[in-house]
Amino acid sequence: AAMLRALALFAERGVSPERDVVFLATDGEESDKDGARAVAALLEERYASVNLINIDCIGHAGRDFIDIYTEKQAGINPLAQALAEAGTAQGRQEIYSGDGAVLGIGNRLAVTLSDALYEGEAPHTAEDVPERLDYARIEGAAQLVANYLAQTHAEPLFEYERDEAGETAATA
Repeated sequence: AAMLRALALFAERGVSPERDVVFLATDGEESDKDGARAVAALLEERYASVNLINIDCIGHAGRDFIDIYTEKQAGINPLAQALAEAGTAQGRQEIYSGDGAVLGIGNRLAVTLSDALYEGEAPHTAEDVPERLDYARIEGAAQLVANYLAQTHAEPLFEYERDEAGETAATA
């Protein structure tokens, strides 16, 4: 829902992006991330560089911010930093087990937006019901993504580069 709303909000801005902006949904996260793996292969083949925003488990009631997860890399993930500066979000430099973990490899710099509370909460269970959602939070996440895309559609993509020791460092 957040992705579709972000798409609608981005379209309302009337921006004509200077590069491809792709909105997609994958499936198979619980079965070895099959959907993300298929998309990752297509992205690797088609694009020299990709920035991805993965929206996963947004809208849990009781949270007052959105977590921005990134893979553990040397330096700060500039995409995560830009998103944190664009809205109510806090960055975490830690591995996230969702689709973003597969999508953020190779030429793809990825972040995952999530506000899931896995301790004591019940995502992906019968207790994960609409009454546990905060629809204003879903709207806020969609606004964050749409605003970020509208502001940066013509800016250079962020990338990771490897140094001589094989470590990765973020660059703009």
